[in-house]
Amino acid sequence: MASHTNKPKLIIDGKRADGRGMNDLRDIQIQAHVLNDAKGSALIRWGNNKILAGVYGPRECIPKHSQSLYRSIVKCRYNMAPFWSK
Repeated sequence: MASHTNKPKLIIDGKRADGRGMNDLRDIQIQAHVLNDAKGSALIRWGNNKILAGVYGPRECIPKHSQSLYRSIVKCRYNMAPFWSK
């Protein structure tokens, strides 16, 4: 059976390993209008996480048979950095 002694402790003396209490959130920062070529954009920092979002369009619907006057199609692309850095 595998030993669990090498796992880091996540809770120490009632606080998380980074010093936050159990009900404390990470710091959150939001900066709008960060991309010049987007209709709207934001950079969100939540602790060590960074999220960059941009809105482009409207654009012509392809394929044409998906086009409608009564609904919209939202296409999203998600990318995650393939590395870990501190």
